[in-house]
Amino acid sequence: MIAFTLGVELECYVGAAVRAGIHDSKKYGMRLISGAIRVLKDFARRGITIKKLYGVSDTPDGIRLSRGLGFEETPPAPGSTFLQFTLDLETSQSPFVQEYRKILQNQRTTKDTEA
Repeated sequence: MIAFTLGVELECYVGAAVRAGIHDSKKYGMRLISGAIRVLKDFARRGITIKKLYGVSDTPDGIRLSRGLGFEETPPAPGSTFLQFTLDLETSQSPFVQEYRKILQNQRTTKDTEA
């Protein structure tokens, strides 16, 4: 395991799952996603740089969600049914990623002026 350290750029595997058949499963899924976005923004405020996020899915909802969040799809690994997804936080035009970059840049600018 690698600790989150200032100045060390990381790539992370992310996952979220909501059990099938649960009442209001979409509501719980949205809470997971909004929480993950909140954590990512908190990382930016702390100067923690995440370059890429990776995930997989083989469910229609998971695939639709990954695409909707701006992840790019790649074929399944050999022998797997799971599509692979990558979100490049340095280039993505996804609105929440753009906000992440803005927060990170503001944090870096603040650190530079304090030095």
